[in-house]
Amino acid sequence: MDLRKYNLTEEQKEYFIHHTAGYQPFIIDDTRQVVGRGAWPPPTSEYEWFYTQKAKSNATQIKHWGEGHHMVVDRTKVDAHVWSLMSQHNESLRLMFNDFINLAVDTGSNLASVLEIGCNDGALLLSALEAGCEHAIGYDLEPRHSKIFDLLSTITGNKIEFYNEGYNSLLHTLPNCKSADLVIANAVMCHLSDPLHFIKFLSTITNKLLLISCGVHIGQKDEMSINFHGTPKQYGATQFPDVFTHHTTISKELFLYSLKECGFKEIYEIGHRDGYPSQQWYYGQNNMGFIASK
Repeated sequence: MDLRKYNLTEEQKEYFIHHTAGYQPFIIDDTRQVVGRGAWPPPTSEYEWFYTQKAKSNATQIKHWGEGHHMVVDRTKVDAHVWSLMSQHNESLRLMFNDFINLAVDTGSNLASVLEIGCNDGALLLSALEAGCEHAIGYDLEPRHSKIFDLLSTITGNKIEFYNEGYNSLLHTLPNCKSADLVIANAVMCHLSDPLHFIKFLSTITNKLLLISCGVHIGQKDEMSINFHGTPKQYGATQFPDVFTHHTTISKELFLYSLKECGFKEIYEIGHRDGYPSQQWYYGQNNMGFIASK
């Protein structure tokens, strides 16, 4: 998401830098960008800078937020090669997510409202508004995102709501969740122990179209399976079994069957294309994209 088009004042830029979660690849201005962690850079020697700076909470060229050491990088304070790599990494994420949003909006019709579960700082919601949606609603467990939503509402003039709530795997719902024409669930199901219930929940709040990116594995023919990769772990404040791991995947057969059982009639798989993060990441992690319509 490129914020330059909104002509932020320096005060607004500093406000954004101070409050951003540093997870989504925002361009703040010509010299400052958020390091997008929607897909981690590959753990190679070229990207040693990323992992080194992530571990240094006292690094002077980085603005950190919270215990995760999320980052905003200043072009004037890092090596030109580092800036180039970071920019390329961010651009691959922006291209992919912009494609996801544009394909969804082009597929649907009269998508006035858009809602996202696990919205972070609202980059996808803002993209949906720019693509033609009129009203955005975001839900996230982290209360600090509300400050970014306040800024986005101010600079865009759009109606953008934020609710500090998250999907509850024990109850299989998000209590009092609103519904919308377009619902987005990006890299949420990979953290859940109840993906089938989550898909059912999404169907209840989707009026027209669902955009979902999640981990899908290719098993044997007719395989109906859910895989919990890795050791059970705590994710944020939530503990086992509410959140089982960080990389839950579902077999494509079961995933497509579940969507159809929940009332989605047409399902479109968004294939990988040049410029996205690597195919190994796209098909092997948690962001393979699907559009399902009612």
